[in-house]
Amino acid sequence: MNRRCAWIHAEHSKSGKAIPVALSKEACRIITQQIGKHDTHVFVYKNHPVTRVNNQTWRKTLTGQV
Repeated sequence: MNRRCAWIHAEHSKSGKAIPVALSKEACRIITQQIGKHDTHVFVYKNHPVTRVNNQTWRKTLTGQV
């Protein structure tokens, strides 16, 4: 979080290489708010890790409407 960068792990990228993703201040704020909600995942929906995203679920997750 100090470097405002997230990483896509190599096993999740098409190239097979880790990919850095720059984070805005707002993205860092949102991610920080998620700390402690789950042991291994950043975003959860109804106490379950978000592993697939559709727009409605994503918006609800980000706005805390779960």
